[in-house]
Amino acid sequence: MIDLTQERDVDTLRQISLLLERENQRLLTKTLQLTAELARLRGVADPEQLALAELRALQEARAPHRHLPAAATPTASPRPPRPGHGPRPQPALPVVEIRHELPPDQRGCPACGGELVEMVGQAETS
Repeated sequence: MIDLTQERDVDTLRQISLLLERENQRLLTKTLQLTAELARLRGVADPEQLALAELRALQEARAPHRHLPAAATPTASPRPPRPGHGPRPQPALPVVEIRHELPPDQRGCPACGGELVEMVGQAETS
């Protein structure tokens, strides 16, 4: 047996990963077959729906690091906000406005030939 914590060869690790992925897929297929058979033996009206639910549960358990869409995320107790994170007001810092303007000869668009104009109301602050 190879000690994966000590293995440094990328090709060996890649082969092991592929073998494990194939074995996981084989076990997943077998689990779905057995789930469908169990549903049939229990007299469940729609064994395909039961197998589909089992497949989704297995996929979620298999890839917990993937982000789910907001609607599919399980509802958990909301965490209180952690102090010390995010922007804080900086009242002692001076506000310095810097305008960057292009010279008139550089205001032409290279794609369409039109003139670049200021986007009123658009600004970047940092």
